[in-house]
Amino acid sequence: MLSVIERESLRFRLENHVNDLELLLLNEKADQSDRERLDLELATFRVFERIPVTPKKTELKEQVREQAKSLGCQLVEFKHSFTKSVHGNLAKELRISFKLKPLPNSEAAPKCESSLNSLKIWNQQWKKRQLRIVGFEAPIALPENHVWQVRGVAYSFLAQSPNEAGISSKPMDPVLLLPSWARRDTSRFAKKAPELWSLIQKAHELTPRTLQNFKKRAYFELKRKRFEFFFTQDQQGLSRRD
Repeated sequence: MLSVIERESLRFRLENHVNDLELLLLNEKADQSDRERLDLELATFRVFERIPVTPKKTELKEQVREQAKSLGCQLVEFKHSFTKSVHGNLAKELRISFKLKPLPNSEAAPKCESSLNSLKIWNQQWKKRQLRIVGFEAPIALPENHVWQVRGVAYSFLAQSPNEAGISSKPMDPVLLLPSWARRDTSRFAKKAPELWSLIQKAHELTPRTLQNFKKRAYFELKRKRFEFFFTQDQQGLSRRD
């Protein structure tokens, strides 16, 4: 049987579980408002253009090409390779390496004899204009033909569902809160602790009504995690890129 401390601890956890289910139903309108507000923020800051849900390597290459041209350079080589999952399997790094050659008579392109400060300014210009979030290392001057080599990392969202991001999309079975002997023989437990079993029954009655709410909350949590990751990667202070 359960000790007094075990009984009270189990009661506390079961009551919390029931309360969570009831609040999920009670707060349905407020949760819908939160989902709509988050969707608006994701759209306003163009999160899925700046960190897409697929790598979009071709699009990234074309962005780099256009960006290079706007800063007085020609893209002469572009390479990419995946490295690792990051942020709890939420996203994946895409390592990129490319070479730039200054366009003839361009005043915007960096020069091989440029100071470190001017290179930093050029790098900042690139970051401010680039739509896709890319963390660049400082350009490296190659000795042949005044070609610059640039390395960096872009990201794409890896988890496509809440479960892939470690987010549960369905309510827990409260029976799992019971000690092992009670899980093996729930009838015995119901007789020994009827007041606790009544909480489990109440949770079982509420659960079917909360299934869609749990699913919606799980996808909201996935989007929220994506937005948080976006915050951490956008070093320019969440420009809207209008």
